Amino acid sequence: PIFGQLFAVSLRSFIFEKFFSRCNMCISRRSLFGFAAVIFVVIKNKKLSSRIVDFLSKLPIFSSVMKKYDLFNFFQVASLAYNAGIPANQTVDLASSVISLSAIKSSVKLTVKMISHGCNISTAFAASRIFSPFDLSQISAGEKSGELDKMFKVVSQNYEKQFDTSVKVIVRLIEPVMIIFAGILVFNVCYNAYKSYYDYLFNMI
Repeated sequence: PIFGQLFAVSLRSFIFEKFFSRCNMCISRRSLFGFAAVIFVVIKNKKLSSRIVDFLSKLPIFSSVMKKYDLFNFFQVASLAYNAGIPANQTVDLASSVISLSAIKSSVKLTVKMISHGCNISTAFAASRIFSPFDLSQISAGEKSGELDKMFKVVSQNYEKQFDTSVKVIVRLIEPVMIIFAGILVFNVCYNAYKSYYDYLFNMI
């Protein structure tokens, strides 16, 4: 019986060490290379990255955050461009280049056309229907006072604060998932360590 037990222990140790350990290494390496390849393809392929952005923009959690981030960048660039003496229509057109969401970009393009045809800046922004009443009031005040660049900066700072708040809320929502993932990772490390230790003891028998 003792020889049968030793044979079973040796066989089990051989299977775990020679087969499963190699499989785990192969799977982990393939997963790492696969993840890197996916990231590389997404970065290089602009159409694919834009589709991913459009997909994320349809999710309730990310749509509001992405819109705030786009508008923050938009008004920040608009403030700098208008302060540099660039005309209003070219300023809005230049600032629209930093927008990633296609829906917002198309609406801003309409704003550019209206300003180019002689429409008031505040009226053109209101026609896009993507800006809040606060944004429109600041733009209207800046247009009347001749300090449109400062009002663009005020709106940009407002969106920056909203974006930071939204990111904090999302982090609080996904924090339990991160804790569970970290627990699984620690358990996996401890399990492999104890398995190797007991396998070593069984091999000494």
